[in-house]
Amino acid sequence: MEVQNLMLRSIPGFALGCSAGLLIANCLLANGYTQRRPDPNREHTEWIASTLKKIQTIKAGSTRRDLLTVFTHEGGLSSRTSSVFVLRECPYIKVAVTLRAVGTGGPRSTTSGHGPDLYAGESDSDVVQTITTPYLQWSIMD
Repeated sequence: MEVQNLMLRSIPGFALGCSAGLLIANCLLANGYTQRRPDPNREHTEWIASTLKKIQTIKAGSTRRDLLTVFTHEGGLSSRTSSVFVLRECPYIKVAVTLRAVGTGGPRSTTSGHGPDLYAGESDSDVVQTITTPYLQWSIMD
């Protein structure tokens, strides 16, 4: 009989202990205190986020000089006022841009510093009128 009484008295204590343990475990899970597996895509996601922020700095009203700090000419058919530009860090990320010509253009120094200026006639002061949402596309080689 004493063993039965002892068992009956310890059941509420045991239940209370289990409840407290479950409550603590639930709080730890909710607050992120559990060990998480590393996410191999995290670096890619962070790069995309920072790249999108950089791209968003170029908008209507930016100059060609501003544009060329983030993008470079893709190649292919283009004009002083309409061209496709590729991200300097990844040639598969592109935007189509229309610009308003400012001044007469003529020779300009290249922002990239790579060889002769193939885009003479353009002006660093030309103004972005429209820029598309960035899109992905294979490089066009000509």
